[in-house]
Amino acid sequence: MAPWTTASKKTSPPKLTTLLKKTSIKNGMTSKPSTSHNLDVVCCKELLQSLRYNASNIICDGDVEECRIYPNSSYFGGISEDEERSFCKKCFKKELHAKNIKMDDFHEMINENEASEDVLKCLRCHDKWHRCCSFHLGSPESFVCKKHGKGHVKKIIGIKEFEKGSKHMEVRLNTFLKRRIGVKEALKSPIKVISFTAEREAAIKENIGMVPQYYHEKLVAKFGTHIDYATRATYVFQRQEGVDQLFFVMFTETCWNHGKDGKSWFVIDYLDSVAHFQPAHLKTEVCMEVIHSYMDYMRRIGYFYGHLYANPPLQGDDYIFNVHPEWQKYPTKRRLQKWYHDMFKAGKDAGIIKSSRDFNAHKIKSAADLPVFVDGLWANLMKQEDTVDKEEFEEAMAYHFKQHGSDNFFIELEQPKGGVKNHDIYLYAHPILENRHLFLRECQKNNWEFGTRRRARFASAGVISLLKSYLSDDCDMDY
Repeated sequence: MAPWTTASKKTSPPKLTTLLKKTSIKNGMTSKPSTSHNLDVVCCKELLQSLRYNASNIICDGDVEECRIYPNSSYFGGISEDEERSFCKKCFKKELHAKNIKMDDFHEMINENEASEDVLKCLRCHDKWHRCCSFHLGSPESFVCKKHGKGHVKKIIGIKEFEKGSKHMEVRLNTFLKRRIGVKEALKSPIKVISFTAEREAAIKENIGMVPQYYHEKLVAKFGTHIDYATRATYVFQRQEGVDQLFFVMFTETCWNHGKDGKSWFVIDYLDSVAHFQPAHLKTEVCMEVIHSYMDYMRRIGYFYGHLYANPPLQGDDYIFNVHPEWQKYPTKRRLQKWYHDMFKAGKDAGIIKSSRDFNAHKIKSAADLPVFVDGLWANLMKQEDTVDKEEFEEAMAYHFKQHGSDNFFIELEQPKGGVKNHDIYLYAHPILENRHLFLRECQKNNWEFGTRRRARFASAGVISLLKSYLSDDCDMDY
């Protein structure tokens, strides 16, 4: 089992209903999905029942936190109080009964993606190709198949120069692969790592919200009025049959000299993977190794303390990757926690992790002693309470301490051999890839899906196309 998704934030997946056309139900009729005429295409022999693109869960706006509107399910959507809102049928009836919404503001709809994958016709020979098989990112009118010239999509990542953390992780991961499957096989399927970094600042008052004056003063005295931090988005690819296929993404943040004690922290905010890594039996190990390689780099540049919140999504929720394979099961909270305990143990055996403790073992008794990270679990829980009453606040936080005693972890790393080195002074920003929400929106807007290997390869080429200024000119551009 691999950690398909974990989130150190107490948030829901971004709401993306406005990016997809949802089918309205009229007179009880809906449109039928388009079918694929496989005998007409020359690109593959895969039997495709439908070329319709897929939809993800929609978060129901009812009062049940884990209520979802699943793909192909009907629901009620509309604009209420100048806000787009969606309700499953059960919650919609409840809201109507409570007179919180008006029937006239909503329409019955189906959670489906009306867009379908194109079947492209070559301008020269008129052969037909599925768009995802063709790797053609342009307009249908400009498609020329590979028989009549090179393609114009880069599918292999060649980097002119990139940041040190990516290189360190990449070397470690490829060494792992060589050790597990042999040098010859590993050279056929190398792993590529790309990271994007940005420096940011957040006001602590905005981060923790309205809290009692006593705790506000304590936290400001400890962390200051503003938190300086850096974000990092890490994308991990594996080359498979001529395509660098994206299979793992992680978003983290770091805080240097965070707090009066001068400790420097890393926080694993979100990570997600899709089960397309080869060989498949190594997918759990390689996911652990990605995290270990990240931690190994962190300790080498002076970040020895870490935090993560094991918060698995519901089946069908998409936090980072747009559409997961149907057969890829998300872990329960208990299984995900066990996975992390196994990962910590492996990290200790490798000499990277010194210690790991859950919140209960960390023995924090007061909110004043909590580490505050931007949009982190504990900051969000304080913000959620939104009270200046000290007794009420303490009672609420005591409840949260009990509820989250075993699902968030504090990590200390070993000192690296050779001592601490200076971290990369250069920032490698990207307008889309450094931001989780924007990356997911871009994938959904372009129907870059990761649910099948065929579509995941095409989606990976789409992601690589966003790397333009980072790619060297010698990248393979053939189909």
